[in-house]
Amino acid sequence: MDYTGLQRVQLHALTPELTNALIVGIIIAKQEPRTFTSKDNDTNTYRAVWNFTLRDSPLNYINVTCWGVQDVLGEFHKKFTIGDVVNVIAPQIEIRNIHVTGEQFRPMVTSPYTLTMNDVSFTRIMKHEGNWSRFSCLMNYVTKPIAGAVTIADIHNMKHRIDGVDIFGIVRSLGKVRIVTTASGFRQVRDIMILDQTSSSLKISFWDPELIARAGTWKILHTVLFITDVRCEWSKFMAAMTANITSRSVITENPVGTETENLRKYIAKVKPMALTNDTFSVQDISSIQNVMNIQQVLDKANNIKSANNISFEEQQFTGLLYTVVTHLDLDGLNRLLVTKCSRCDTPLINNDTNSCSNDECIGFQHNETLTTFNLHLMLTDHTGSLVNCRLYGKTAETVLNCTVQQFLAMTDEEKSALKWKLLMERCAVRIHVMAFGFRGPIITILSCNLASPMEVANRLPHY
Repeated sequence: MDYTGLQRVQLHALTPELTNALIVGIIIAKQEPRTFTSKDNDTNTYRAVWNFTLRDSPLNYINVTCWGVQDVLGEFHKKFTIGDVVNVIAPQIEIRNIHVTGEQFRPMVTSPYTLTMNDVSFTRIMKHEGNWSRFSCLMNYVTKPIAGAVTIADIHNMKHRIDGVDIFGIVRSLGKVRIVTTASGFRQVRDIMILDQTSSSLKISFWDPELIARAGTWKILHTVLFITDVRCEWSKFMAAMTANITSRSVITENPVGTETENLRKYIAKVKPMALTNDTFSVQDISSIQNVMNIQQVLDKANNIKSANNISFEEQQFTGLLYTVVTHLDLDGLNRLLVTKCSRCDTPLINNDTNSCSNDECIGFQHNETLTTFNLHLMLTDHTGSLVNCRLYGKTAETVLNCTVQQFLAMTDEEKSALKWKLLMERCAVRIHVMAFGFRGPIITILSCNLASPMEVANRLPHY
C-alpha cells in the first residue's frame, strides 16, 4: 500500500494532527491478544485487540493498540517479539486518557499520546529493515526509576496482596518449564528466584510463552532484572510472598545504572552458599568455633525470621555442633548423586547424554554437565534433631574421603562400610544456616569429622 506523504516522526514530536506518520521503535513489552465477539450484519465475528509498547529513545515510549480480526492479530502476536524493531505506519495519534479502564492494564509510558490502528494489516506494521543497533541498547533502559523499587525484604514483610510493585534483583535460580491445569486449560509456567541485598529469594511466576523462553537466556547470579508493576501475594503453599507478572509489567534486563553494578559487586563479595552449588565460601572453615547445640540453631533461625529489615548477611550464620549422625543413606534407594546443567542448574533427565533437559536453555544441546554428591543427613543431640542437612559437592567428597567416580565403582558392601564410618558416631560438624528457607532453615554441612569423647565433654554446651 502506498501512503502518500509518509513522514518519519520520532515519538517526542508526535501531534494528533499527523495522519501519515512513520514511527520506528523497538518493542519493549507486549500483551497477548484479547478476543471478543462483534455483531456485524447479524453475523457473529470474532475480533481481537492487541497491545504492545514501543520505544525510540531512552526518554520516550508509547503504547500501541491494534484492533482487527482474531486470526490476523494472533499472527501479529507470534511474528513480532520483544526486542524487534518495527515500522508503525499511519496510526491514529490520540491523546492518552489515563482514566479509561483499558489504561489500567497497559504499561506506564512517558508519551501523552497513544497509537491506535484499526483493521491492522502487515502493511501497517512491519519489521524495520534498517540498522537495529541504536535501538537494541534501549532494552537496557528502565521505564521507571529503580530507586522506587520495593526491597524483597519489605515485600516479605507485607504478607498481603499488593499490586503495582516494582522489584529489582539478580537471578538466583531458573526453574524448569512446567505444564499446569488452569480454568482455561493447560498452560506453561516457569518460576524463577531473584534476590537482592535484603533477602535471599523471591519467587516470580511467568505464564507468557515468550517471557518463559526469554528467561532461558538469563544467567544465574549475573542477570539483573528490573520488573515494573508486578502483583505480590501470600502463598500458603510456599509460606512466603510470591510475585506474578501482569499486563502492565515491563522487564528490563541488566538495566543501565549504578544500581546494577552495585548489586553484582555485593553478590561477588558475599558469595552466599545458598545461591550456588558450591560450598559456602569461608576462607578457613576451621575458624568456625562458636559451639552451639541444635536447639540454639533453631532458636536463632526463628529469631532471624521474625526480625524486620535485616540485611542478607544477617540472615545467615555458621556454627560448630557436636552431634550424632543419625541418618546417612549411602547404600539404600535414595538418590545420592545429581547431574546438572552448568548453565541453568536444571537436573539432567538422562545422565548418559550431555544435553540439558530444559529446552529453553541457550546451547542446551552442548552444555557441560557436573555430577556431584547430593546427600541429606540427620544430626541429633540431646536437644533435638536437624533433618535434611545438605552435604554435597567437594565437601561431601572430603567428608567421605571418596570421589564420585570412586563411589560409583564401589560394591554395595563397600558403600555400607563407608556409611558406618559416620553413622551413629559423635562428630564435630560445622554448618552454615540460611534462616529464610521456604520450609524451615537451610542447613548445609561445611565439614564433618569424628570427635573425641574428651573434646565433646569439654565443649558441648548446656541449654
